Amino acid sequence: MEIGKLAQQDEYNVHATLRNPISDSIYRSQIHELDISKAKSLEIFLDGLGNYKFERIISFIGKTSTQEERESLPSLQRYYETYTCNLFVLLEHLARNHLDGTSDSQLTALASRSANHASFDIHYSSVKGALVSYVRSLGKQLELPKRIISISSGLIVGSKMYLEMSEDVRNSHKLRSGGTLLNVKQAAKEIWEKSLLSHVSCESGANYLIGTDYP
Repeated sequence: MEIGKLAQQDEYNVHATLRNPISDSIYRSQIHELDISKAKSLEIFLDGLGNYKFERIISFIGKTSTQEERESLPSLQRYYETYTCNLFVLLEHLARNHLDGTSDSQLTALASRSANHASFDIHYSSVKGALVSYVRSLGKQLELPKRIISISSGLIVGSKMYLEMSEDVRNSHKLRSGGTLLNVKQAAKEIWEKSLLSHVSCESGANYLIGTDYP
């Protein structure tokens, strides 16, 4: 919730999505249920947005593939359906219908450095590469002041992905980055700052790097 804290410090009214909604009075966020892996949940969420308009939308949706998903064709198909088809439907609907078109507004989608570099997880890098390409194309179709961008980052220390990785993989990222991996607070600060860029300094559809770019 680091992004939520930063947004609230800048006096934004924060909404958030969770697969399993919980009380979030600490951050004063309005919580909406969304399980991106289920088409019905996605449909209910989009219908429930009504006429909501947002100045800033940030998507952190994504995860690495599991061994089960890599070894089972049905599981692998669900993985790609979730993080390409379902995610793209969500992003386009939000960008076209729920960005505030009366003022400078932006949707920011978190991609990964693996979209541009070889990765041990070929499926994760594939969906992130597709995300960068999708955002690039959708960004050219949106009319100002609406924009969409993607942000690529290396492994973020302390993130859920980091905590679920083996020590060997973590050390590999640390070594290749020269020990300059961003932590959660640092990454949140850079992502939030990018989300606040004006259309004058931010090209719709562009991919921006935060942190160190490493092979």
